[in-house]
Amino acid sequence: MIEDFLIVAFAIGIIGSTVGLTVREYKSDKYNYAYDVTLKNEKLEDVALVMSTAHHTIFYADERSIVVPTTEIMKVQRRRTQRPKIECAAAEAC
Repeated sequence: MIEDFLIVAFAIGIIGSTVGLTVREYKSDKYNYAYDVTLKNEKLEDVALVMSTAHHTIFYADERSIVVPTTEIMKVQRRRTQRPKIECAAAEAC
């Protein structure tokens, strides 16, 4: 009985850490992924895809996580993002 509890607690900790690290990486400027998501009855714009499973999909936008049943998603389209241009004086390869 105690072994089952420890296994479940360990799995929850690993999954929570993974989701937390993914969200933290998205918030950094290095990773600038954005998607437009069309659901059956609404549209989400400029969201990050955190995790997708068979039953639920997790998006991140405006400092909050959005959990959506996967069956509600009609289309996920990657949004074009403008990457900042680096001046030649700032770049090491010039």
